[in-house]
Formats: sequence, C-alpha cells, structure tokens
Amino acid sequence: MCDVKVLISEALANITNNEKAVRVDASSVPEVLEKFVEKYGDGFKDRFFESENELRGFINIYVNRKDIRFLKGLKTPVKAGDEIILLPAVSGGIASGSNHVSMPLFEGKNCLI
Repeated sequence: MCDVKVLISEALANITNNEKAVRVDASSVPEVLEKFVEKYGDGFKDRFFESENELRGFINIYVNRKDIRFLKGLKTPVKAGDEIILLPAVSGGIASGSNHVSMPLFEGKNCLI
C-alpha cells in the first residue's frame, strides 16, 4: 500500500462531504474506490457503480492524467505519489452568444469546453 492523492470534482462534492482532495493508502484503483465507499458510504457507491464491480459509464478515472480505460481499467495499479482524478462526465449546452462554457471542475480551476 502507498499514499496517493485523489482529486475530487466539485460535481461530486455532495457525496464527499465537500472534500476536494483526499489522501489514501492503496495499491490499485479498486482499493482507492473501496476506501471511498468505506469513507463516504452508499451515496458514493451508488453514484460510481452500476453493479458490484462495474463502474457507471459516465464516471471517468485518471491516474496521473491518463484515463484508466487506456491503462489497465479497474486493474490499474497505483504507487506512492500518484495523483488520481475522479470526474463524472459533464454535458450541456452553450450559452447564447458564447463560443465556450467555463465549468468549475475543481475548486479554483475551470475547464473551458
């Protein structure tokens, strides 16, 4: 097990007690998610999992800014110092007269779409 930093999108604040960054001891993505289920309960589990071991399609997980879908999926290992991002897919329209929308994904950081 090792210490990894998990960044949590503001879109998930309602199920993580408004925590935006958490450190956990884990050696794989599933262990990180298990720790989150233990810490945040059924609200987290219901939002993230379709079934016991299947992530919902709109949940994106990145390890060091790489989508786990292109790594080893839920079997992706993590090591000390890794940074994990939990990010639900977001969608929406564009404001009238605007070429982009600024969305608060993490506290103090916006993403232009």
